[in-house]
Amino acid sequence: MKVAHVIDNLGAGGAQKLLAVFAEQAVHRGVQVVAVGLKPSSETRYIEELKRAGVEVHVLPACNQFRRFLRVVKLLRDAKPDVVHTHLRQGHILGLIAAGLVSRPSVATLHNVDVEARNLKRAMMKWLETWVLRHRAAQVIGVGDIVADSQGKRLGRGTVYVVRNPVSPIDMVITPEERVAIRSSLLGKASSPLLLAVGRLAEQKAYHHLLEAVALLRHSVPAVTLAVAGEGHLRQPLESRIQELGLEENVVLLGPRSDVPRLMRAADVFVSSSLWEGLPLVLLEAMDAGLAIVATEVGDVPTVVGNAGVLVPPADPQQMADALALLLSDPARLASLGREARDHVREQNDPVSWLEELMGIYGEQIRRASRK
Repeated sequence: MKVAHVIDNLGAGGAQKLLAVFAEQAVHRGVQVVAVGLKPSSETRYIEELKRAGVEVHVLPACNQFRRFLRVVKLLRDAKPDVVHTHLRQGHILGLIAAGLVSRPSVATLHNVDVEARNLKRAMMKWLETWVLRHRAAQVIGVGDIVADSQGKRLGRGTVYVVRNPVSPIDMVITPEERVAIRSSLLGKASSPLLLAVGRLAEQKAYHHLLEAVALLRHSVPAVTLAVAGEGHLRQPLESRIQELGLEENVVLLGPRSDVPRLMRAADVFVSSSLWEGLPLVLLEAMDAGLAIVATEVGDVPTVVGNAGVLVPPADPQQMADALALLLSDPARLASLGREARDHVREQNDPVSWLEELMGIYGEQIRRASRK
């Protein structure tokens, strides 16, 4: 089988990470994989991972949308995939229409809950995406139950099939000395409590609320440090807010990091302050690393965290601070939640079972197309 994935870009993000997980699993069992990134990105880590896995990678140069669309049509016509799988808004719009023009069955994955468009341009793009998903996708997939329910209402179609995101277990162990070294490099001293957040510096992640929570937490845990791994257009406003709150000694913006698994194994708590989510891969990775979780109750986060962490309402720094203070005061509970988190995701989010579900969907759509 040959599968072509069309995605907005191949830079940093959960959907891109998911594509890397797919490649790791699929190529191993003989599936040919083509990845098409519609726009260039300064972040090339996943491009390199895909190429190492044996994926045929195409990143389209910057050009207008019509020329980009024609390139996608040509790529799909030349590649002759058995099925086209699309991700993210532009990936859905261009990829699904192109798949129809070259007579290939198509599948689309929605990675987030439905979110209201904040301006006219986004509203128009969302309307176009909705139309394409309704009329051009043979099957729409949601990465979790809440995502599927939310998007099903938007699409007004029968079933959004649920295929829950996987996590590729990383059996990484760091020595006590390595843990001390990592924490010392971030904190100045290894004994201070270390919170870790990972994700783009964007509105969705609501890091401004997390900074306010740290400012409140500092009253009861003065030495606490928050490390944020990720980059984005809100760096400068966040840096200004750190200064306004006097958190220069308590918050470190790490920028993009290639050693997130090691950071996770050196931290005490993983924190997610998002305003909306689907089923974030980075959360699953933190749970696999044995980290206790404090996260906002959005999207499918509650369904995966369960008893392995503490959930708080979004945009509520006080409750976030209270939850963190309570956990940091109870090392035994921290350790217990971490073990529960690891056991839960390794049982429920297995990448082999996830690939089997996708392969079943692909096979069904290919059979249906052959009968037309």
